[in-house]
Amino acid sequence: MAPSSPVTGSFGYGVKQASTPRSASRMSRSSNISGDDGKTAVKVAIRVRPPLEPGMPGYELIPQRFQKPVVNVLNAKSLSIDTPQSKKTFIFDRVFGADIDQVGVMDWVLDSVEAFLQGYNVSILAYGQSGAGKSFTMGTAGKSDPELRGQGLSSLS
Repeated sequence: MAPSSPVTGSFGYGVKQASTPRSASRMSRSSNISGDDGKTAVKVAIRVRPPLEPGMPGYELIPQRFQKPVVNVLNAKSLSIDTPQSKKTFIFDRVFGADIDQVGVMDWVLDSVEAFLQGYNVSILAYGQSGAGKSFTMGTAGKSDPELRGQGLSSLS
């Protein structure tokens, strides 16, 4: 029987905003329950996909106001969203820039795969609106590239 406590290496819900929240009720549940060491049962990673360039399939479908990138990776744990009205900074457990490859992401996820093999409950998911980069993140963008297939299964050998 699998242990009931979740592993600390899984992806999930919960975003901590860098600026001070207006009230404690606006903080994510994981922000409220994290201990002094900052560890929670849920880890959140963001992968920023490369922007579509002119001439790429789908580029013409992007409204002109969204053709300029607004997401800036600040470091391995934070990114900013720049709009004409404001700039907001968000902090995550890990931020992967557009230059990271599948192996780089898998290195971070590997702890979760190993915990799963030890019987822990693990969930890894890609969440976002259409065109946000879920398929890119999960490695289904180029099936001909062996690097993009089965990193989790390959780690079992």
